[in-house]
Amino acid sequence: MFRTAEVNAAGPGRARSRALMVAVTAAGLIAAGQGTAHAQPESTPLSPAYTIGHGSLGSIAICIGRLDLEVYPSADGPQPYVVRFESNFVGVTPVCMVDGTFTWHNIDTGASGSDDWALSGWDGPTAGTVRYFDPGPGRVEVTISPSTPHLPGGGEFTAS
Repeated sequence: MFRTAEVNAAGPGRARSRALMVAVTAAGLIAAGQGTAHAQPESTPLSPAYTIGHGSLGSIAICIGRLDLEVYPSADGPQPYVVRFESNFVGVTPVCMVDGTFTWHNIDTGASGSDDWALSGWDGPTAGTVRYFDPGPGRVEVTISPSTPHLPGGGEFTAS
């Protein structure tokens, strides 16, 4: 009986300490998860594309997820702007392949272009894919269309 009384007496204090620790940890994780890990100065986040991917060659496994997108000026690339794709997929395969087309259209000048892209959705947000492009100055519309069933991603930004 004495032992039970000791445990009960120490219990509420430990419970409060544990609850406080859990609350602080949760708040830290929430704060750390805000924003884009690879956000560049002057970057413009675009609406994500949602799509289905597939396993490696010969695999029938599928996965599903989203491609987070952002556009930013290129500091040292072959073209003045970059669109970056970051993959976030889940599935039953260790490899999730996704490919598609990136298109852009300068609303002010009428210039346009496109490029194919491919990436492994399993690589995660730290292993993104980039495509360089030169839309010229003006308002530019960007669209990302995966080759599998999808909801396209993209948006608009102003190039200088």
